[in-house]
Amino acid sequence: MADERSPIPNLREDQHVWLVPKTIGAPAICWKGAKATVRRVHGLWVTVAVDGQEYRVHVDNIRRTEPEYRPPAPRRGPKPMVMPEGYEEVPLI
Repeated sequence: MADERSPIPNLREDQHVWLVPKTIGAPAICWKGAKATVRRVHGLWVTVAVDGQEYRVHVDNIRRTEPEYRPPAPRRGPKPMVMPEGYEEVPLI
């Protein structure tokens, strides 16, 4: 059964793209958010080069624009434990 989605229009060789993980089988290089250069386009698959290494990536894992920086969510401290009425915390020492 053929995939009915079309590849990214006007994607050409030597174009700079960014790799983002969108599919379950995304290569590990996509999780780094690396900037890549397109080497070959064949259907829904694109061969890209990152630091001299070539990777075969699905078009769903490619962005034309640089992803926006999102600061990490602030970490919350531990919640204070609420003791039931009549109980108290036993010291460990």
